[in-house]
Amino acid sequence: MPTKPLVLLVDDEIDVRQVMARILEGFAITEEADNGASALQAARRLDGSISLIVTDIDMPIMDGLEFARLLRRTNKEVPVLFITGSDPALAAQAGLNGEVLRKPFGVEEFLDRVMRLILGRQAGSTTLG
Repeated sequence: MPTKPLVLLVDDEIDVRQVMARILEGFAITEEADNGASALQAARRLDGSISLIVTDIDMPIMDGLEFARLLRRTNKEVPVLFITGSDPALAAQAGLNGEVLRKPFGVEEFLDRVMRLILGRQAGSTTLG
């Protein structure tokens, strides 16, 4: 992999974001946001350079489902991994394409899912951005 992938981590719990960032250390560059609204601003600022978004579903201000709906208006390509401690069927019911990982999850399970989504996107992409 010539450059490290950029992963946007979105969770209102700073401890959760820090643990995910630590797991990805050495593999990816991470950008963090504490709610969907700030994540949407970050996604627009990073315009096309994000390899993966990992977002909690339940957050104040703007939840992960609303964030993903708004993001999909301008970016249909970036993979989204929803993480949640509540019903994992929420993302599917919302009609959003993305995978769901139920909290609490193990380090290996998280890293495996992240790597698979990033590598799957790289294998399937024909253009950058």
